[in-house]
Amino acid sequence: MGSFVVITPTQYLEASGTTAICLIQRDDTGCCFKVGRKVDAPGVVATFWIDKPLAVSVARIARNKAGKKPGMECAALALHQAAAARGALLTPGPIAIARATKLSAKLEAVLDHMLRTGRLAEFNREFSRRRMAAKHRGEGYMSFTTAKTRLHRAIISRLANKQATKRTEIFHAVFDG
Repeated sequence: MGSFVVITPTQYLEASGTTAICLIQRDDTGCCFKVGRKVDAPGVVATFWIDKPLAVSVARIARNKAGKKPGMECAALALHQAAAARGALLTPGPIAIARATKLSAKLEAVLDHMLRTGRLAEFNREFSRRRMAAKHRGEGYMSFTTAKTRLHRAIISRLANKQATKRTEIFHAVFDG
């Protein structure tokens, strides 16, 4: 698919503005809470996805609620209560991954369509034009990797909200947003 690499479901979830809270079972300290990407780390017994800006505070509240050396059930209950207290939605890992798998296939289809219709070439030209203009002004500009990440996020946002993926709106989100 040209220069655009298909993203994994986990990358899709991260690009959509979520992060994982993992429950990790340890013999000496019971279950602990870890915010971040390593959902397949040793000892992970459960994973929940949540909006990234709320993850740390929800995990902190859950740690306090769970107490010392909590079991998995106690830790999971504390995590759900903490999310409810913050008005956050927790999505269990398998459900989030299944949804992201389906939506990442849609993202791939949108990128493939953009490639076939010349919109990716247009995206590349617009990126180059803006980068050169910034260079002539003596300013820095985002990397192409950053631009691709922003493109993915713009498309993901529209797919998640069941909105049309119009070129002008997507390019505006990437270059002006």
